[in-house]
Amino acid sequence: MNTADPTRETLRTWLIERIAAVGGLALAQVDPTTPMTDLGIGSKDAVVLVGELGELLGRVVSPVEFWQHPTIDDLVGYLTGAEPAADAAAGVPAAGATRAAADEPIAVVG
Repeated sequence: MNTADPTRETLRTWLIERIAAVGGLALAQVDPTTPMTDLGIGSKDAVVLVGELGELLGRVVSPVEFWQHPTIDDLVGYLTGAEPAADAAAGVPAAGATRAAADEPIAVVG
């Protein structure tokens, strides 16, 4: 995988595989349109996955992004700069379309 700029599908597949592994699920059980919390991903898992995503992408990914983009497809769309087609066609902004400043402090509560 090109870690500097993975394609949308490559990143989507990577997330499905990681979430299946973390959640103890079969790949077929991971629906990319289901909220990750419904797939058994909690805050601790999200922080670990965000760290791995940051390494994969070669840039910082905030844990907040995980919650602002609650499904695999939403998160992949955000990370690759592509909105989900259904939302774009309907003229609906993606979930969490507004962002805080990059230097804004965050709190991870567990």
